[in-house]
Amino acid sequence: MQLMSFHSPEKKLGDGMYPSVVWSRQRNHNGARRFLPKTPRRVFSRRTVIKPQPSPGDLVEITGISHPGGYAPFISYAHWAKLGTARLPVAKPVAIEQLMAGTEDGQRVEISGMIRSVVGEKPVWAFEVISGGHRLKVNVPPLKDTDPQKLVGASVRLQGTASAVFSGQLRQLIRVVLHVPFQSDFIVEKTDPSEPFGEPVLPLNSLGQFGSGRELGKRVHVRGAVTYQRPGEDVFLRDATGGLQVKSSQLVTFTPGEVVEAVGFWDFEQSLPVLQDAVFRKTDEPIQKVEPKPATIGELQAGYRHADLIRLQGRCWIASNGVPARRMAAWTDNQPFLPCKAEGLCSRWKRSRPGPTRRWRRFL
Repeated sequence: MQLMSFHSPEKKLGDGMYPSVVWSRQRNHNGARRFLPKTPRRVFSRRTVIKPQPSPGDLVEITGISHPGGYAPFISYAHWAKLGTARLPVAKPVAIEQLMAGTEDGQRVEISGMIRSVVGEKPVWAFEVISGGHRLKVNVPPLKDTDPQKLVGASVRLQGTASAVFSGQLRQLIRVVLHVPFQSDFIVEKTDPSEPFGEPVLPLNSLGQFGSGRELGKRVHVRGAVTYQRPGEDVFLRDATGGLQVKSSQLVTFTPGEVVEAVGFWDFEQSLPVLQDAVFRKTDEPIQKVEPKPATIGELQAGYRHADLIRLQGRCWIASNGVPARRMAAWTDNQPFLPCKAEGLCSRWKRSRPGPTRRWRRFL
């Protein structure tokens, strides 16, 4: 099955296969995906026509039609009969680079990493796990007497079945998901003992600076006034020391000037500090009046004003309509200003030659 090419003809499997089910998940009306190990490789089946559906650990006899699949081979229109139960194959430890390459599709593997966020809790828990600089989505059945949010920041060892998400038309890998069938396959090696919002509040400009005992894998606590927000993507905060981009999938919305607290994992993107996988908490502090700070091109080129709300003054050179904002280029301080998105610009700014001096705001 694993050596079948895209151009191979479909073939009916007259003789039954005798694998055990390592993962079963209900999908749409087409049926469910089930990863079925067959020594030494695995395949998965879909478009099943017999109910009830098997469960992980069931020993089944399968007949169906082999197919090269949209990315890896599978058995289509599978019929099976349960013969009993069997022990799952021993999970094979693999490097994260090998797993993310898609070569372990359908295999039962073992991987270690750190939980960065909870992205879903029904019908299974879905975690974002970081391992070796790669992000991996992990589906886990609900764990008894466990709050999934308390697992954020925990170091875990996971055993489950790798599943490739792919483009059916191009037969190209998009990402990899790991399905953990049992609670015993979800091993918590170390948890974060501290209460994140109980940690000292750090100045926004201190992220990325030297600090004794500071770790990239440990969450930090910050506070600031909201200057800009893209719900479900990021929030920009400002305090007396500067600004910071805080990335979060939370859909909560804030009022500009509202003071909020955030806890997340600090890291670097394009050599600049950023807070990732953050969660927010509102405060009782009054809303602050947020005013843009004057800035020059020289300051921006030197790396200042990152993630801050600024005001630039210059001569409009090129402006073109865009969605949701207009893109423009300008000259200021006798230097060209690279194309940017300037929100709130009116249509009369569109000119084919240098125009009058204007002011606009930008988040950097």
